[in-house]
Amino acid sequence: MTEQPRHRLLVKHVTGRVLLDTGKTGESFTIHDGNGDTRLGEGEGSWKIRVTGVPTAVATEIIRLRDELNLFHFIEQPDAEPPVRKWWMYGKRRHPEIMENASAAELQITVDARAAYSNDAV
Repeated sequence: MTEQPRHRLLVKHVTGRVLLDTGKTGESFTIHDGNGDTRLGEGEGSWKIRVTGVPTAVATEIIRLRDELNLFHFIEQPDAEPPVRKWWMYGKRRHPEIMENASAAELQITVDARAAYSNDAV
């Protein structure tokens, strides 16, 4: 039986400091392109990441460092090849846009570039 893929989102400062890791802290998130499609391509365009359950202190730090963020989306499916698909999401032509809904503990981050990669060090 095929195992359901697990999705994980990392939000990191350019220095490598992890600001948010949904795989460890359990926040839920969705990603879709500018047309609302969840079948995500790569290249330039628009991708919206909505994260819910973000603690206030974490949201504040992400917003403060908005010009220095890298986001990583992992799709883990152990019985697939490769077992982990990795995507780097970032601001190429403009810095990530961040909207906060503090009462819902939600962040929406919009980036304009998404690229597949295979670096095992992230």
